Amino acid sequence: MRFYLKTKQWLTDQDLKEGHGFAFALSFSETVSEQLVMEAIGLLNLRRAELSEVSGAELRLAFFQSIYKSFLTLKRTPTTIQHQYLQGIDPLRRACLFLRHKVYCDIDELVKIFSQDRHLLMNELNLGRQTLIEAMGMEF
Repeated sequence: MRFYLKTKQWLTDQDLKEGHGFAFALSFSETVSEQLVMEAIGLLNLRRAELSEVSGAELRLAFFQSIYKSFLTLKRTPTTIQHQYLQGIDPLRRACLFLRHKVYCDIDELVKIFSQDRHLLMNELNLGRQTLIEAMGMEF
């Protein structure tokens, strides 16, 4: 199944699956992750004029960026993370780790998604990896 946007472009099943996984990595809640994906699709539809001539890869990055922006504006209640290794990792670091290692985004794509400097994102990735490795009881 592909999701047709009002920009006359498609989000593929893979895009939606990765987007849902990304939203879940941020929120650790099925309902919140579904809400983030739907809000992101709504944001993309609102931006249809500027997205009308972009490629599929750029649309995918805009989709991830919309999910992250929706997450930042979401009024959250503290949730208990059931994955013990991820408990001490900041949401930005979790998001960077997910996109880098599960979706295989390169650093330039992460810079576009998070609107942050390259060196700051590389630092977040390294700190996230280090925290994860330490939580698992291994040495870095």
